[in-house]
Amino acid sequence: MRRDTEPVDECCAPHAPDGFDREFNARFARRLAQRYRREGLTPSAQLVLEFADSLGLDGASLLEIGGGIGDIQLEALKRGASHTTNVELSSAYEPEAARLLDEAGLRARVTRTLGVDLAGTPEAVEPADIVVLHRVVCCYPDYERLLGAAAGRGKRAVVFSHPTHSLFARMAARTINAVYALTGNPYRAFAHAPDAMVDVLRRRGFEPRYRGRSGPWHVVGAVRTSRGPRVDSSSKRRCDASATDAAVRVGDVREVYDLGPAGLGDASLIEQPADGGEDGAAGGVRRGDDVAARRHHVEKRGT
Repeated sequence: MRRDTEPVDECCAPHAPDGFDREFNARFARRLAQRYRREGLTPSAQLVLEFADSLGLDGASLLEIGGGIGDIQLEALKRGASHTTNVELSSAYEPEAARLLDEAGLRARVTRTLGVDLAGTPEAVEPADIVVLHRVVCCYPDYERLLGAAAGRGKRAVVFSHPTHSLFARMAARTINAVYALTGNPYRAFAHAPDAMVDVLRRRGFEPRYRGRSGPWHVVGAVRTSRGPRVDSSSKRRCDASATDAAVRVGDVREVYDLGPAGLGDASLIEQPADGGEDGAAGGVRRGDDVAARRHHVEKRGT
């Protein structure tokens, strides 16, 4: 049987959230919030946002799994999202997230849920138009349960990111995990096979329409195709143009930026003007070891 995941030592996500609290602590959260205020979204987080925006954020709901300080959610709200929900296993982000929400005056439009393992109890979270997992899948041992639960909550689209799956990156993950084991840190990084992760979404009615890259981080955007009307060709052209322009604005290295020939699912969300608002540029955040070096692990949202 093909092995889809590199070093899976002890898994920490389903039963040991204390590992997340130790790894993603208050100091880490403060650093992310400071960068958010100073620089805005990181390039990889920007790719996630632009894919979501290309589908039409105006009036949409967004669910982010492991959203940290909530930077992507804040920017989605500024671009017209009606409500966002954050599901988090580390409590260290909450004070900084609350401050950022108060500064933006957006607290009433955000729900933050702490201590819910979506893979184990997906019914604990309400469905949303768009589901985001940015630098999260590599923190979770069972990618199939996690992405399957995310797909089950996504009405229109799921977008997730993962680190490069090169031999060097996988060996680096093993080294990092060995250091964690020696130091008694329960956190583990996981190098899941990208094709296997995409296949989870495909089996649940989603088709990838976007693949982008920023440094070691790869972003995959998938839209629901198993239900909902096709959009007409003029709507698809508007979305294609919006997505392409977004990649140019971000200045990122693109592997694929294709919204695909099969249509984008529910036209009620997709057929929004391509020139939606672009208030602000907020900072990039979220957990996930880039498995290339400890330096990147400390600066997870730094790419």
